[in-house]
Amino acid sequence: MNTKIITSFSFMLISTSALAFQLEDDLPSARNLVNQPQTIEELPKIKTREWGPQLDMVKNLFGQITDDRAKLNNIRKDNSDKFQQLSKEGEVDMRVFLKTVDAQNKEFVSAIIDEEVKAMGIDANTFSVFTMGSMARGESGLYTDLEIFFVVKEKTILTQYAMEKLAQRLSDRFFRLGEHPDVGGKGLRIDEAGNAPFHLRFAGRQMDPDQQGKVMRAAIANRDFKAIPFEGCRMMLVTPEELSNYHDTKYTKQLLDQQTAEEKLALKKQRRQAFWEAFSVLRADSENDHKSDAELHKQIDLYAQHLYKRPSPKEAKHAEDLGTRLMRNVAPLYDKGGMFAQYWTKREQILDGAPNENPDKNVSRRQEIAKELLVDDGVKYVTEPSFNVCEGKLGNMIDLKRELYRIPEQILTNLGFYYNVGAQNTLDIIQVLNEKGIFDDAFAHDVKELMSFAMQMNIKQQSIMKKQGFAVYISQNKYDEDMK
Repeated sequence: MNTKIITSFSFMLISTSALAFQLEDDLPSARNLVNQPQTIEELPKIKTREWGPQLDMVKNLFGQITDDRAKLNNIRKDNSDKFQQLSKEGEVDMRVFLKTVDAQNKEFVSAIIDEEVKAMGIDANTFSVFTMGSMARGESGLYTDLEIFFVVKEKTILTQYAMEKLAQRLSDRFFRLGEHPDVGGKGLRIDEAGNAPFHLRFAGRQMDPDQQGKVMRAAIANRDFKAIPFEGCRMMLVTPEELSNYHDTKYTKQLLDQQTAEEKLALKKQRRQAFWEAFSVLRADSENDHKSDAELHKQIDLYAQHLYKRPSPKEAKHAEDLGTRLMRNVAPLYDKGGMFAQYWTKREQILDGAPNENPDKNVSRRQEIAKELLVDDGVKYVTEPSFNVCEGKLGNMIDLKRELYRIPEQILTNLGFYYNVGAQNTLDIIQVLNEKGIFDDAFAHDVKELMSFAMQMNIKQQSIMKKQGFAVYISQNKYDEDMK
């Protein structure tokens, strides 16, 4: 063997032995640590280099992660235990139970938003956060994702800059809970699809614009869409007026209209002026001292593109979906800016106004949306073979949320929207439709029983799997086959 290698190896052994003797001398009670509890002062001291502020940053970060996880786990455990106890005592009032869980989920999320807003120094009166989906219905369970968007008083490059930074901080913080699909989870996280403000995936959050473009192009070329570094959608940052206009297809169709030469020139001038106004402010900010002028130019230009660039067909379609299917259920989550009332006033004017098409068949835009969705959902559920419930028989697997809960929930949401019952919670909708005489007592009772059963099955599944619902096996043979 090479003499140098033998010498080096011998030196390592001697050094290790010396370190062991040194530790033993420094820690006379080390042998008794396992058997005897020690005070903090008596615990062994770890010899390491002084990290200073860097160590404080790491300690604070891990302290925050630990604290967030502990709070969320306590909410889930308390409600899971409560659900089990209520189940033993008799029928569970799922309306009351889920509204309680939902209120705690909102409180947890709102507190995190508030902490990040204060850490960034953003004026909380200049924007609001709205939520959609189950949280807007008051039906978010033990495990839920966050479908949210930012509503601002005025859209400027500086606003875009602040809101995208906030979206990134929120995404990173919720990602650290360990419940994003990228790390095998399916729990509390910012929606990874389009129903959230624009942000970077956790793995790509430090990429510069050039890297983002390169990874994006490679992901599309290889059809590896999970490698796309972006999440969310630009259309999820809006003013109250823009958001309410999403309910009007005449507006959403105009998003893709061809611009005239005059419009392009005016937009270019507006963008140039906004760019230099933003540059002067951000250049004077000490937070950007480490960035060169070229780096800051590129960053601001990226925000300017988000603000002044025409929507892509995909983004325009997303705006249309928001104004029809997605925002039938919408509620304020963090609304110190009071934007929700502004949005709601304008929204109701549009929804109560004339329909976009077929005025002889529809009384209002609201009824037009509801009727179209009722027909679309009905066709989808009846013709989709994977929906066991509609087939009238059980298959090898069943998706408790998608089939047992989602089908009646969508029908009830559409009916509540059509009749403008003033409620979004499905059990509340049943009650109001019953009071209006649209559902008779017997039918209202049966539908309520169905929804309560579906909700209970969701909670039971989440309690066991510690995730949002997936399809579950109801065939041992199919399970054994797939396991092989």
